[in-house]
Amino acid sequence: MAKRKNITTTQLALMTAAAVISLRGLPMMAQEELTMFFYIFFATFLFLIPAALVGAELGSAFADRGGGVYTWVKEAFNRHLGFSAIFLQWIQNVVWYPTVLGFAAASIAYMIGVPALAQNGLYVGLFSIAMYWCATLVTLRGTSAISGITSKGFLIGTVLPGVVVIVMAVIWMAGGNEIALKEIPAGVSQIVNVDAATIANRPASNPLASLQGRVAGVQVVNSSQDPGASSTVRIRGNSSLNGSNAPLVVIDGFPWGDAGDLKQINPQDIVSMEVLKDASASAIYGSRGSCGVILITTKRGEGERPVVSYDGQFSVSSVSKTIDMLNAYEFAKIFKEARDGAYLFNVPTGSIDDPYEDRPQTYHRVDPLITAYLQDKTGTMTDTDWQDAIFRTAYSTKHSVSVSGRTKTLGYYIGANYLYREGTIIGSDFERYSLRANIDGKRNRLKYGVSFSPSYSKTNYISSDTQYGDDGVIASALMAPPVFPVYNTDGSYNWDMNGFLRVNSWDTQTNEVLNPVALALEIDDVREKINILGNAYVSYEFIKGLEYKFTAGGDYYSYIRNYYRPSYIPLRGHKYYDDLSAPKAQNNMNSYFHWTISNQLSFNRTFGDHSVNAVAVYEAEKQGIQTSQIVGTGTAGDDKIRTTKGKTIDLTETYNNKYAYTFASWLVRAQYSYKGRYMVSASIRGDGSSRFAPNTRWGYFPAASVGWRMSDESFLRDVKWVDDLKIRASVGQTGNAQIGNSEYLALYGSTNIDLGNGLTSQVYPTQIANNDLGWEKNTQYNVGLDVSLWRGTLGFTADYYYSKTTDMLFDVPVSSVSGLTSSNVNIGSMQNKGIELALTSRRSFGDFSYAFAANWSLNRNKVLSLGDENADIIKESSYAGGYYLTRVGQPVGCYYLLVQDGIFHNQEELDSYPHFDTTTIGDFRFVDANGNGILEKDADRVIVGNYMPDFYYGFSVNLSYKGFDLAANFQGVYGNEILNLERRYLLNMEASSNMMKESLQRYPYGELNRATRKSSGNNGACTSTFHLEDGSYLRLQNLSLGYTFPDRWTRKAGISKLRIYVQGTNLFTWTDYSGYNPEVNKRSTDALRPGEDYCSYPLSRTFSVGVNFNL
Repeated sequence: MAKRKNITTTQLALMTAAAVISLRGLPMMAQEELTMFFYIFFATFLFLIPAALVGAELGSAFADRGGGVYTWVKEAFNRHLGFSAIFLQWIQNVVWYPTVLGFAAASIAYMIGVPALAQNGLYVGLFSIAMYWCATLVTLRGTSAISGITSKGFLIGTVLPGVVVIVMAVIWMAGGNEIALKEIPAGVSQIVNVDAATIANRPASNPLASLQGRVAGVQVVNSSQDPGASSTVRIRGNSSLNGSNAPLVVIDGFPWGDAGDLKQINPQDIVSMEVLKDASASAIYGSRGSCGVILITTKRGEGERPVVSYDGQFSVSSVSKTIDMLNAYEFAKIFKEARDGAYLFNVPTGSIDDPYEDRPQTYHRVDPLITAYLQDKTGTMTDTDWQDAIFRTAYSTKHSVSVSGRTKTLGYYIGANYLYREGTIIGSDFERYSLRANIDGKRNRLKYGVSFSPSYSKTNYISSDTQYGDDGVIASALMAPPVFPVYNTDGSYNWDMNGFLRVNSWDTQTNEVLNPVALALEIDDVREKINILGNAYVSYEFIKGLEYKFTAGGDYYSYIRNYYRPSYIPLRGHKYYDDLSAPKAQNNMNSYFHWTISNQLSFNRTFGDHSVNAVAVYEAEKQGIQTSQIVGTGTAGDDKIRTTKGKTIDLTETYNNKYAYTFASWLVRAQYSYKGRYMVSASIRGDGSSRFAPNTRWGYFPAASVGWRMSDESFLRDVKWVDDLKIRASVGQTGNAQIGNSEYLALYGSTNIDLGNGLTSQVYPTQIANNDLGWEKNTQYNVGLDVSLWRGTLGFTADYYYSKTTDMLFDVPVSSVSGLTSSNVNIGSMQNKGIELALTSRRSFGDFSYAFAANWSLNRNKVLSLGDENADIIKESSYAGGYYLTRVGQPVGCYYLLVQDGIFHNQEELDSYPHFDTTTIGDFRFVDANGNGILEKDADRVIVGNYMPDFYYGFSVNLSYKGFDLAANFQGVYGNEILNLERRYLLNMEASSNMMKESLQRYPYGELNRATRKSSGNNGACTSTFHLEDGSYLRLQNLSLGYTFPDRWTRKAGISKLRIYVQGTNLFTWTDYSGYNPEVNKRSTDALRPGEDYCSYPLSRTFSVGVNFNL
């Protein structure tokens, strides 16, 4: 039997490379630059290698019949098609080989110094015939000869000249010359992981709680403590003015969407959470990851034996802080003082003893009810604590059960969860049911899997974050005078706070509010959500390391809101007082379906000390959205049907919208590592979005990173106390397309206009077309250091980053002649730069172990340009007189206010300093900022701070001894300001509503302005630094103590890992902020107007007990 000869892996690789790369491609490479790598990669992995593998498989299958294209096609179809196939291949060769050989002949002619031969047909023809016969003779000698010649020829004819070209390029650059590159080579990115143990030891209903205070550069803000509220997540600050700044959430490889919706996910189903912060790490997700990425990996089946797990928790919550308000007797005193102050200001010759009837204005007078309080000596009159009336002790319960395991070919995890949480405000609660099923299988080289996760939630919502004019429960409770009771003697709701002090004797001009208890308990606002997330994948490994993966997934979301305001709640205002109102019903339905398909070809191999990873991805997705609203008004007194049925529909507030967007992208990424010591990564991604015009639809975003593990070098290898020392750097660009779906189109609306002949329908423009509207781009640079010492006893990570956003998407003002106010364009640029530090330490001493972690983050934001003229952007706050300013050279969204500098104590101070015309002794003194000697509300506003903290930080300690574990987590921010607009009402000294206890320090008793029903000197009309407070705080976010029973105690009952625990959440907050919670931001999605507190659901302090175990 003849000896069989095999082609080695190296020879096969060189033969493949020779088929793809040669010096004849250098001119094209020079023209196309690094884009050529994509062409080569695409041709090799998507065509040449698969074609070669197919040829090898067919050749072996038909080895006994000679093989070849003719035989293969004849056997598969018929001999006619077999002949056609071989004929076409012959035609191809007739054209292809002479072309290649002609190129070789011309190259040799130039090499021997006779370039004229390249144009000689006889020479080229004879050379080609000679090469044909040489190739034929080599082929007759067998495959080994072919492989040997091809390999050596590639090394000598392509690799060696290529090295020479590179060396010459280096010499060229060393001489001071330049070579233009479109991409920067790069490397290793920063990825921060929060593992299952951290999540399990901190039981919470929202997975984001596990990130808060634990990851440098990540800020999680829970601005509302409503039981169904979402969180706001920012990674390395705001990078966009108008676009979204929220990170992308990816669950098991499938894009989920905004991080704020994670409350729909059961934390007990999660095995790890990873945060990708720099552009190189998140580049694989393209524009969707422009603001960072949170990767969530859920649990899969492990172990041959099925495991049943249970986790249960019971919690008791209460508000962690209430605002100290005046009691009824204190309110009565300031009520009279404010009316007397207004009287004496208007009538300087008057006296506070003048009869009320003789005073010219009704707001100069005091109601008899208030007088009764001033004269009462018993202290037994009504004194309602309205906060106590709306707040309660709330109870919550949570149950999670799962079963997981693995057979020889199949792994499975199935989990179910139930959560019920009462809100600390009466009438509010949240209920959630969720299910997750993960199934994974493997058969030889084939892998497949399915994930399915439906959830349903129901929220009984109360309007906690709105103002008293919009049925705001908290605002109404804070403003309601304490002289009125919650209920009348017959048990019905009392409505005297809705105008009694304006209709009883005189109109004393007290702000009307509605009974907050009735608002919380009697208004129906039920919000239901259904979310179904599912995806399936299949992958096949063609050869070792070469794998193709196809993934398809969908995300369905449905939101239904049913709102009903009954007729027995009057409208706000003294003219309605306690009259029946027309009931209002409202129905909202929002739904979307988002699907994604992904094709991924990856190559991952290690050749000795060399590791190579390459991936090519093509994705497509589409999201269809439908929103509708119906608003109806009923008949006063008729509350039998609490829906829109039977109501008069308000057509101006009723709509039904449907729209969609599509998205396509491709990615090529390559990573190389030598001994794990030197690491290089490069990628380029193209994203196309239907939200942009056709000529700007595609954006191309490169990224690269490098890493060097210094601890593996010879000069550190023998340093035993250094475990790991690595430096890394990355650069990358991402795009942002988070704008409306039709922003580049010209849009029109219709209205009815009376032109003299009755109402006629007219069409008018509502949006200007902009076919140049394109991608907002963010380029980020990152350098980092990772250190581990003394076998993990001490770990340290440091990062410095710089990011620049260009072509920002922004609404700019347009000429009023157009009939419009603004148009969306690409304009301006902004930068963020910062430092992130993380420190860890862990050690075990016998049965005792500890783990410590701390992180500190600093981010500095600055606007670089705002168009051709760099005009300031000024936005108004929720209350007139307060403004935000975005200016070149400053952070985005700065507070732009008058500076309040105490009060005028006497006439001498008043005469010596600029003031408003109506200012008198006891009024605020404002700073004349421009120094012109004239105080002006607009001209003297200045930038006085912003919501962005100087830095934010967190630290945690975990201790364990035998079965006991103790964990504490702290989180804080420092140096941010909060615009507390509640002070506008609760400290305006007008006593038109109840006041904060701080009002006792008013002039002449303290340093606050005087009491007067009609503010003078712009005390109330000008939002100033008086309403600005330091928002710094440090919070003991979580403290838990648990005990895990020894297995020898529980094994007989079939139980393992039985753990019981007690836990406290938000136990203490150290802050000087006067509001409920310094972790507040009313408009968290508006980068131009951040950091406002205008009523927010208070922070809850929670105590929990729980148990978890496995069966």
